[in-house]
Amino acid sequence: MPTMIDEEEKKLNDALNSYSLTVEKLDEISQKHPDDFLAIINATDPINGRNLLMKSILKSEELAIKLIEMGGDPFQIDKNGNNSLLLAAQTYNGKEMVASLLDKYPTLLNSENNRKQNAVMLARSRNLPKIIETLIQKGCADKDNDYLKDSEDFRHIMNG
Repeated sequence: MPTMIDEEEKKLNDALNSYSLTVEKLDEISQKHPDDFLAIINATDPINGRNLLMKSILKSEELAIKLIEMGGDPFQIDKNGNNSLLLAAQTYNGKEMVASLLDKYPTLLNSENNRKQNAVMLARSRNLPKIIETLIQKGCADKDNDYLKDSEDFRHIMNG
């Protein structure tokens, strides 16, 4: 039998999937269920292992940043070994999410997924120079930067 946490988590995921989840709705749920709110937002999807923060990273920067502020677990690992930083590094509008995650959770900095890819490598695979720049400025290791050494993006990133 589903628990209240299961039901609320399903409602939030359904709202996120239909793009109707708002920051106001998160605030409402946190006030309605203050003792269970973290359990609700950090419940993981049994199929992909992602919590609400991880799912929101792929849909809404505003919601993701709010969930980071509200205690969404950025250390949760999905079935591919990605945490919230590794997912944010792959999103086209993820610069603020990356900065927010690293400001609050600097230990995420050099995390790697199951394929041994860190955030810089993932951002590079999507050709996201602003995210690469943010990651390097925050101190993320650039494990395989050889191909960039002669590129304009690399000179811009390193020369500020």
